[in-house]
This record gives sequence, C-alpha cells and structure tokens, in this order.
Amino acid sequence: MSQPLEFQAAPDEGYRLVTALRRFALPILGATLLAGAGGYLLAKRNAPVYQASSTIMIASGDGNGVLRDTVVTSSPPSASAVMQALRSQPVGEDIIRRLPDSGLSDDRVQFLQNSLRNRIRNGNSPLTAEAANSGDQGNVIIVRAYASTPLNAQALANTGVAALLAWDAGRAGRRLEQVRASIERQLEALNRADLRDNLVPTEEGALNSDARADARSRLVRDLALIDTLRTSTVTSLDVVAPATVPSTPISPQPGRNALLAALLALLAASGAAVLIDALRRRVDSERDAARWGLPVLGQLSRLDPQQLQEGVLRAAHEGGWAQSLGFTRVNLLAQLAPHASRRVVFSSLRGGEGASSVTAAVATALAAGGQRVLVVDADPQGHRQLDVWGGSNRGVWRDVAIGRAEDNGQVAVTPQSEETRVLAVTTRVDLLLANASDGSRIADVRAVLASLSQAYDVVLIDAPPVLQSADALELAPLTEGLVLVVEAASTTDQDVERALRHVKLVGGRVLGIMLNKVSTSSDISVKIPSLKQRSALKSAKSMTP
Repeated sequence: MSQPLEFQAAPDEGYRLVTALRRFALPILGATLLAGAGGYLLAKRNAPVYQASSTIMIASGDGNGVLRDTVVTSSPPSASAVMQALRSQPVGEDIIRRLPDSGLSDDRVQFLQNSLRNRIRNGNSPLTAEAANSGDQGNVIIVRAYASTPLNAQALANTGVAALLAWDAGRAGRRLEQVRASIERQLEALNRADLRDNLVPTEEGALNSDARADARSRLVRDLALIDTLRTSTVTSLDVVAPATVPSTPISPQPGRNALLAALLALLAASGAAVLIDALRRRVDSERDAARWGLPVLGQLSRLDPQQLQEGVLRAAHEGGWAQSLGFTRVNLLAQLAPHASRRVVFSSLRGGEGASSVTAAVATALAAGGQRVLVVDADPQGHRQLDVWGGSNRGVWRDVAIGRAEDNGQVAVTPQSEETRVLAVTTRVDLLLANASDGSRIADVRAVLASLSQAYDVVLIDAPPVLQSADALELAPLTEGLVLVVEAASTTDQDVERALRHVKLVGGRVLGIMLNKVSTSSDISVKIPSLKQRSALKSAKSMTP
C-alpha cells in the first residue's frame, strides 16, 4: 500500500483559548457562583456601618492673626492641616470629653468613648476629613464619621466638628498668649531701663524716660485689651451643614461583594482552566499523530455558522472541504487492501467531535471518485446520519435481504431471511440505519455487513464514540480498521492513548486519524513524506494495532 500524504497545520491560539474555556465552562461557572454566594453570605454576617457627614468651610482672611479691635482670629488653616488635626490625639481626646453633651444615652456614650479611645490608640480613627474641592487650597472640608448605628454616626460627626472648631479657636487663643508674653517681655525691658537710669542718672537717660513712659502706657493698654479678648477669640472654621441621621448603612453591601467575589473567581478559574489546558498535551497536527505511528488521513477545517447552516454536504462539494477530502479519499484507500471487503469504522473519542459529519463527507468524496458507498448508521442514540443527509425524504427507500450468520462465519440468505431498508441519499451513496427507532438492533451486524458488502465498494460505519460506548470496539474486528475522528486542539493525548489501548485489546486496527474542526486561520499545506519519514512511519506502525 502506498504511503499517505502528510498535512501540516498551525493551530490558532485564540481558538485554543476559547476551546479551553468552553471545556471547563461548568467548573468555571460553579466556582463563580460559589464565590458569589459565599461573598454574599459573608457580607450579610457583618455588622452594619452607618456614615454621617458634616461640612465645614475655612473662612478667608489676611492670614496674619493680628490683634483686632474687638476679636482676635487665627490665620485660616490649610485643608491638610485640618485633616491632620482631626486624626491627632488632642482632638480625639476632646471628642471623647464632648460626647456626653451629644444627647446620646449614657450607655451609648460610654460605648463610643471606649471604642474611640481604642481606635485612636491603634491609629484607626472612625472620623475622616477630605477637601470637597481639589488641592490643598480647598476651603470646603467634609468630615465623615462611621459607627454601628445611625445616631452614633451623627453624634460622632457633629462632636468631631465641634472639636475641630475648638482646636481652631485654641490656635487663636495661643496666638493671644504669644502676644501677651511678648508685651510682658517689653515691659520688663522698660522697667530694667528705668532702674538703670535711676541708679546712674544721666542727661540721655532723662530724655528717654518720657519716651519709655509713653511706650509703657501703650503696652499696659494692649495688655489689658488682651485680657479682655481672652473670651472673644473666634475660629476661622464655619459649619456649613451639620450631620444628619443616616437612613441606610454604607456597608455591608452583599450584592456588590457578591459581584466582586464572582468576578475575581471568574478570572481565577478562567486562568486556572487555561493553565491546566496548556499543561495537557493535545492533538494539533500530523506531528502529534506520528507519536503513535498513525497517519493523518485528512484535515477538515472548522465551518463557520453560515456554512453549518448550508450543511456539511455542500461544504464537501463546493466549500473548503472539497480539496481536503480529495486527499482524504486517496489516503484512506491507500490503507485498505485492494481486493478485500473494504469496511471501515468511523468513530470519535467523545461526543461532539463531528464523526457523523466526517463519515458523510468522506462518503461523498469516495462517491465522487467512482466508488459505490454504503453508510451504516450504527449509533444507538439516534439517526444522526439522516440529519446530515437532509432527512428521510431526501432519497428513495428500497428493501434488501439480510442473511443469517452461521457458526462457520458464512452468511446464508434464504426466503425467510430478514429484510431491511436502505436509503439512496445521493449518487452512489446508500444509507442503512442499523438500529430501529427504539434503539434495538434490527439484525445481526455481521450478517448485515456480509450480505451488503458485496454490493458496495466501500462500507463506512458511523459508530458511537470509542470512550463512551463499546459498539465501535465490537465493530472494529469485523472491519478493515477504525478511523479515529479527532477534534484539533481539543482532544488530549491521554484520550487518544486510551482509545488505542481499547482497540488493541479487542484485536482491531486503527487506520489513521482524521483531524476535524481545524482552525480556518491555520495554513494547511500538503507534502509527500521524505524517505526518512516513511521509514520512521513504517517502524512506528509495526508497533501499533
């Protein structure tokens, strides 16, 4: 027998990714749903947190903090200074001291005081401040407080704002104290000068005495004014909107947490699926099949949705499959003995790899080459071949006699022999449904094959997947061999090896592999194998069934 042609194809990485995600769709979906449900339940167990906010404004001013006629005002602080002050321990202690005046019950006040004291100690204050407008020069600041109840959050926010106002007023008071200390130092200096002139009288000292008296008088007046203004200091901060009682908690948010957990789980599960899929070797090209000494009889590209709607038979006649099926016909016939009964089983490893479509396409290719072909639908799950060929109304039904298999292996056809029907689906191609509509066998398969094989050049048997049903393994020893239909970039090496072991155990022979659903973005080229490759293929084939 002549050597088969070789096909080379580069699998599309994008299709591999989509295939991997589709293969692990159920685990990915399960992990996503489980993570989402877990995130929702965990969020529901958390205590609610309420947020109350109060708005304050930094009044504009000349910023020098000088003594005024009636009041003294501190220089306006920056927004960052106010934020840092709110987190400082002195302001925190002032908030704790002011909480009893917030109108809360004693037990709530005590709870807030203890909680606030512990959080300040740990550097985790429940109050925050941020500028409402961008930059450090923003003059509107929002103070937010977080607590387990709405009333606690409101009281904490308003008390925090009161403590900030007191802090800013204290800055003005400290400014007054600094001015007072400066005046007192000036008075002490004048008193020392008077004492020196009294001890050592000089004409210059007498002239300066009047000036010092005037200066002393002004300083004493300013000192008295400072004592008066101690209770008249004002803050440069102004409350724009006090905190109100919040109506709904800001956390937990079970829906948001569930969504985030589900998204993270989706990304993690998808990444794990792609990684696992990348670690598992898959059959992509002729080079992969050569590991088992098997030829690739042909490669059929993946059909797009429009081509699928038009049907695989049209693709086999007019589409991209036509040329590939020509090589497949030559390669398949090269694997069969010229004068033997040419019966071949087509089977995939798992469902969905397209064995029925490939069987029908190869049948049309053989018929186009002048072969009379019988397609046997041996799948007990349903008559898939009828769907591929366009239904039972496509051709003409006729009755044929089926003999009875004798013990010596011969088939006897008698007037009492059972009859079955075949459907002429197209020129030189007939279809036999080997199973009744209820799934039962209509006749002994050996008898069917022996009775009808003489009337056809080639018999193609569309069998169930090898790894999911024993039917293909039962049929393999009765035929010339089995063709494994493999989905490119999807079927794993482990599945192929398992199938080969099963076929070998039952005494069958694997003729080769049909690569189906090859990515259309791949460039498929055909070449005659070199002498070295032929020798390697022969050597490997001798070790395989």
